[in-house]
Amino acid sequence: AIGFSKDGQTMLTGGYDGRLLWWPVSGNEGEKPSRAIDAHHGWIKAVAVSPDGSTLAVGNNEFNNTNAVLFFDTAQATTGNATPTSSITTPHFAGDWADNQTFYVSGADSATFGTVVNRLDVALGTATTVIDPAGGFSGAVHASGGNLYAGEGDTGNVFAFDLATLAA
Repeated sequence: AIGFSKDGQTMLTGGYDGRLLWWPVSGNEGEKPSRAIDAHHGWIKAVAVSPDGSTLAVGNNEFNNTNAVLFFDTAQATTGNATPTSSITTPHFAGDWADNQTFYVSGADSATFGTVVNRLDVALGTATTVIDPAGGFSGAVHASGGNLYAGEGDTGNVFAFDLATLAA
């Protein structure tokens, strides 16, 4: 999983070992991570930084009823505190922030494999299905210009949805 700080100077990566790594974006070959934390006991599937940079969203890769997005305070995480401030159980493969409290994720239900896009309200700790079916499998989601773009991983199709309508 790859995400970037809002200033574009730091790349965050996560992988099979549950570690979250901060890398300087310098273009220098052989660059080493500037910090690392153990964010999850298992594979990290997604990493995204909130628009104001205060929150990290990290998707675990459980693909069962404990599949969740974990939320970390960025300032605490950069000092080595790897305790999530909250988590929301939801199927997910990819995610993006619409604003500092709303995170959209695409995913597939582990029991039915039905593909959905869920809206996560970080303040309330809730997940609401807003698009069914769409996204799914390796499909990406991206919030930009008042729209949410959702890609279907199996077809390559991309759909645009009005964020205001999805928030209603």
